[in-house]
Amino acid sequence: MNRTTSSLIRIMMGGLFLLFVLGTANAQFKAGIQGTITDAAGGLVPEAKITLTDKETGKTQEATSSDNGFYRFAALAPGQYELTTEKAGYKKSVLENVAVVAESVQGLDIVL
Repeated sequence: MNRTTSSLIRIMMGGLFLLFVLGTANAQFKAGIQGTITDAAGGLVPEAKITLTDKETGKTQEATSSDNGFYRFAALAPGQYELTTEKAGYKKSVLENVAVVAESVQGLDIVL
């Protein structure tokens, strides 16, 4: 094997190694928040708008509760969040200090 071929093989192997390392280094969080939206009488509230704001980055995510009043936010980074829930005809709910812990899904039911 000549020097040029040997160098080319080393460069290609190094490139493949870097691609592998970068591909596995991407953080994948398993934390989340989920729960049910109800009214004061205990009735389910479908189609409520839920906004989750990361207090550190300001990044927001939105969800809409299902016909059963259920909502879920998944793949969250650990940290402090603000959870705002609103629907026409109901008083807006704001939970300012929702702590998300790594690798756990937190149940958080909301009453409007």
